[in-house]
Amino acid sequence: MTLIRSSPRREQLTEVDVSTTFHQRLWVVCAASGALTIALGAFGAHSLSHYLSPRMLDAFHTGVTYQMWHTIALMALLGGWRTSLPRVTLYCWIGGTVLFSGSLYILAISGLTPVAFVTPIGGTLLIIGWLALAIAGWRYAAHR
Repeated sequence: MTLIRSSPRREQLTEVDVSTTFHQRLWVVCAASGALTIALGAFGAHSLSHYLSPRMLDAFHTGVTYQMWHTIALMALLGGWRTSLPRVTLYCWIGGTVLFSGSLYILAISGLTPVAFVTPIGGTLLIIGWLALAIAGWRYAAHR
């Protein structure tokens, strides 16, 4: 367990229910996702625009956009949450991003339309992750 200060004004220490190794792995996931998002965005803008229809290019860019927003949100959560991290949110955001953005990448590049059935599953996981964060924030505020 890692101990952190719950507030600069408080002398009390709060236990964080996240091992250092787990926390470090999540930062690696964030960094890898951020780098991948930039690379995929550049690839889409400079290479795919010559080969994809505007509709498929738009789907690809939607995947890039959602991946970046959820990478930033995950980083904010890791850097700012001062109690045990809401693991449901973490897992839903990571899984949802892989399924949502990944299926859009595959759809746009390969044209395999059956993969489009995975996209709403990923989107649902992203929504569940946000709702889990809202519940965790509500519970945290209620116990303060």
